[in-house]
Amino acid sequence: MRGSGQNQFNYNGTWSHCTGCAGNYLNTVSYSNVTNDTVSLTFSGTRVKIYGNTWGGIGAVSIDGGAETNVDFGTATLLKWTSPALSAGSHTLTIRVTGNLGVGTNRSVVLDYVEVTP
Repeated sequence: MRGSGQNQFNYNGTWSHCTGCAGNYLNTVSYSNVTNDTVSLTFSGTRVKIYGNTWGGIGAVSIDGGAETNVDFGTATLLKWTSPALSAGSHTLTIRVTGNLGVGTNRSVVLDYVEVTP
């Protein structure tokens, strides 16, 4: 769900949203190839996992404004990144498009869904 509240994706920049995209969770996917576009999610939990498609580039992932970790959204696995254990409570996940290529030939960050551990 898109928005600025708890458990909603807050997109900043030029993101595209595809519905009816077979092969993705609930047949939806969001993506951007514009450097420094971001998507954030505020959630309550102790861990978060990011799932994407297999045709993306490098995204920079951070939790609560901390250090970024580069994640290749073009890898063959759908699970792209798992956070370290987090203290119970509210956290903010941010994904930033770097505009860099990963293993593929596409610079997009392709976000399918996240999974939060309560």
